[in-house]
Amino acid sequence: MSNKRKITTYFTCSTKSTIKHADADEKNSKIPKIITEKEVVDLPAVDFNVHDIGCYINSTLTDADRYLILKDVWIPPATYPLLDCNAKRGLKFKHHWLNAHNWLAYSEKYQGAFCKFCVVFSKVGGVGGQKLGTLVVEAFTNYKKATEKHGNLEYHKTALLKYDNFLNIYSNKSSSIITRIDSERTKQIETNRKRLIPIIECIMLCGQQEIALRGHKDYGPICFSSESNENEGNFRAILKYKTKDIDYMKSYLETQSKNKYISNRTQNEIIETCGDIILKKIVKIVNESGFFSVLVDETTDVSVKEQLTLCVRYLSGSGENVCINESFLKFIEIQSLTGENLAKVILNGLNACGIDCNNMVGQGYDGANNMSGHLKGVQTIIRDSYPRALYVLVLLIASI
Repeated sequence: MSNKRKITTYFTCSTKSTIKHADADEKNSKIPKIITEKEVVDLPAVDFNVHDIGCYINSTLTDADRYLILKDVWIPPATYPLLDCNAKRGLKFKHHWLNAHNWLAYSEKYQGAFCKFCVVFSKVGGVGGQKLGTLVVEAFTNYKKATEKHGNLEYHKTALLKYDNFLNIYSNKSSSIITRIDSERTKQIETNRKRLIPIIECIMLCGQQEIALRGHKDYGPICFSSESNENEGNFRAILKYKTKDIDYMKSYLETQSKNKYISNRTQNEIIETCGDIILKKIVKIVNESGFFSVLVDETTDVSVKEQLTLCVRYLSGSGENVCINESFLKFIEIQSLTGENLAKVILNGLNACGIDCNNMVGQGYDGANNMSGHLKGVQTIIRDSYPRALYVLVLLIASI
């Protein structure tokens, strides 16, 4: 084995000289070859060790970067030539400073020292607006002032406190302050979601079975007493039966608190949410089928308001499993019964649901003039924009 080793160092000797990497014997490793300006050559780029603190100055740090700087930063060996431009005056970085100050780290990249705590945690000055400079954003190279008490600065003390807290959190020894403050809120959210599941299931059951939810008494705490003869409605009766053996739900529903998610307002919100989910599934199938027909009829509700019933007819499945489906999409309140307005409402309603109208190949309406008219009827106006949408007369026979 050769007793030679490759030593790569950077030295700054003057503004008129450049240092070249040197392959030297171990004895002569401290005597690099000096090249004057007339002999300047292109030096290869130096890839500094990722553990060098200089690689993280003025950078956005991740938690992994912070941990590396605090616990695994590069430490020069005792034989490392810690020289600088004042070496001739006998000024150089003392290696024993690294042991004397646990916050100190040396950078090969900058040939100077940094406070690793302040590099990671100090972003602004402390009391009195102390300016961040040497040891934080600039390398410490003025060794004449080596006795300066960096440890007494307020932002350094603050960084030290953050250092202890960060290591405890990063090593999972404790949770963050925000997490501890918010833990009760998180716990309450999880509890509320757990209580909400049986309520949603009961509403979905009533919807699937097409039974009404309301009763004569649809407010207040649910009574679990067998002596009660009040008709609380299907929803409350099913919920009471479902949760009578679930202690946490039974005690919750019997309390006098108003916020139990069983009011008619909450029921309506859950029903609307279920409707939105079902509508999205229908729209997805319609768009994937590639073709559909629109079916529309208008009617007057109990409040004497004109409403448009918007439905679609489409195919689902493939091969021998193809099925013809007709699905209701939504009710749309209308202000005018003219063909132009109805056509606009129909197209806007389809677009609002997310259906691609370019796939429309059919229209089905009654024989009213505003729907079937060949000049200003809905079917004519829609065919002007979508020529493939053929009109078919739909006869609605009402049983008396």
